[in-house]
Amino acid sequence: MKAVLFHKHGGPDVLEYTDFPTREPSPGEVQVRLRAARKGGRILTVGNTGGPIFEIDNRYIFGKHLSILGSTMGTHTDYVTVMGLIFAGKLKPVLDCQYPFKEAAAAQERFAAGQQMGKITLAI
Repeated sequence: MKAVLFHKHGGPDVLEYTDFPTREPSPGEVQVRLRAARKGGRILTVGNTGGPIFEIDNRYIFGKHLSILGSTMGTHTDYVTVMGLIFAGKLKPVLDCQYPFKEAAAAQERFAAGQQMGKITLAI
């Protein structure tokens, strides 16, 4: 699995996109490393691709005073900030591949199979 890691605090330049060895979650599972969160940390869940129900080890939540937040989107200010970083060349979305529009069905099959490592785009 690919992951964005940071080994020191700083701006986007300290982020490293690299392989991260881990067991892939099965259908209906979500992988969250509660042990990796700092005391008083926050876990943010976005989307629902692993299914709506999953199990967690509650001991880490109360033992580390963790907060779990759910979100579907950021604020407009977040959007403007991220797009500013992209336009400035400081943040680049991970693109897996691009399909011609007439091959949209093949792109959808690739997405459904979970074969992509980033976004799939269609050229119109």
